[in-house]
Amino acid sequence: MASCNHISILHSLEQQSPCKRAKVGAMLIDKLSGEYIIGSCNGYMQMSCDPSIPGKCGCLHAEQRLLDVADHHGYTAPIYRLFVSTSPCMACADRIINSKIILEVAYLNYYRKRLPITLLTSKDIMCVKVNE
Repeated sequence: MASCNHISILHSLEQQSPCKRAKVGAMLIDKLSGEYIIGSCNGYMQMSCDPSIPGKCGCLHAEQRLLDVADHHGYTAPIYRLFVSTSPCMACADRIINSKIILEVAYLNYYRKRLPITLLTSKDIMCVKVNE
């Protein structure tokens, strides 16, 4: 599953998040080689970040950033585990499903709604809560 090294990297990625409310980190782990891919915040402009209303801050989510990186580099094989510090929201769950490259989502903490996990599992994407 996730090693201590992966968890440490994920926490480092959380600290790089430009969002003032939800510090979320994400990485893709190749299930065959164990190599990981991270989505950097570099080059992403935040239009606004109003943390007063959950879900309305306007920030690009870590999963979306990471899937943009995977798409840019041409990752198409369904061999990846998405490891995130907070389970995906509904929009990110939809994007994960449509990417067709993620077999499993592992997360450290629950998002405020659990429906996205139900959606992912209904599409045969395994979801696992990881204990630190």
